[in-house]
Amino acid sequence: MKKIDAHSHIGSFLCGKGHEYEIEKTFLTGASFRDNDTVAKAFHKYPDKIVPFVWVNPLLDNVPEKLHHYVCDEGFMGIKMQ
Repeated sequence: MKKIDAHSHIGSFLCGKGHEYEIEKTFLTGASFRDNDTVAKAFHKYPDKIVPFVWVNPLLDNVPEKLHHYVCDEGFMGIKMQ
């Protein structure tokens, strides 16, 4: 059976160790809105395994510019806004 993780983060967290679950594809965003470049690196390394989401903070980011860069230039496929 295919296993798809529909909510995953990459970056630093103050939590326990991760586990291997044989997930075939993951919808990935950063640990914060500052980790989009980390998501981009992971996506470019594993493009068949990752569906990248750009995380924007409308109070601190230039949202149109950031969305254009990550969606148009980096190939991100989704948006998380918080």
